[in-house]
Amino acid sequence: MKDFVEFIDSSDIREYNRETKFTPAEWALIVANSINRTVGEKLDAL
Repeated sequence: MKDFVEFIDSSDIREYNRETKFTPAEWALIVANSINRTVGEKLDAL
C-alpha cells in the first residue's frame, strides 16, 4: 500500500496526520494538490 502521507507537503502537518484515517476522496485531493511530487508520482499513487 502506498504511504499517501508522504504527499502532504508540510512535515509538521504530515506528522500530525500520520494516524488520521482519510477517505479515498480526501487522499485523491491530497495527492493531486501536492506541489513537491511529479505528475508521474501522482498518477502512480492514484
